[in-house]
Amino acid sequence: MSEPLPLEDAITVRTVEELNEVATRHHVPAFEEFATEIETADLAVVESYGDVARPLESLDPATVAAVAAVEPGRATIYRGDRYCRACEIASSSPRGGTLEKRVGDVVDYLDPYERVPLPPLVDDDRTDPRSVATAYEDAYDAMLAAARDRES
Repeated sequence: MSEPLPLEDAITVRTVEELNEVATRHHVPAFEEFATEIETADLAVVESYGDVARPLESLDPATVAAVAAVEPGRATIYRGDRYCRACEIASSSPRGGTLEKRVGDVVDYLDPYERVPLPPLVDDDRTDPRSVATAYEDAYDAMLAAARDRES
């Protein structure tokens, strides 16, 4: 990693304010470009990172059909419009910087559309798309149902 990402090129930050400034300057424009690409796609799945509620803040909430909050053993499904509204209401978490909201802070404002068990998969099944699709069929169906309910 030190060759493609040399430390001498790294940006050093010492405070949350500096982190927010660097994120605003470097990450936000890249995420805005990515959001535009997603909005023009027929279908897109966006996976978050580090328990961040909306990894692409610039993504038009009207394009978010459904959200799955996944944790070990289950997925909790939310309608996209309600989830995005809860993101607007929830406050930012001090542990994540002021630009990001945590999933837990957002879902406190919501009733789930559905909770679906996610069975653990053995090693061979994890690499087999058919096995994954079969094991998680209920979760996929719940996501599609939440997306359809939003459209009606």
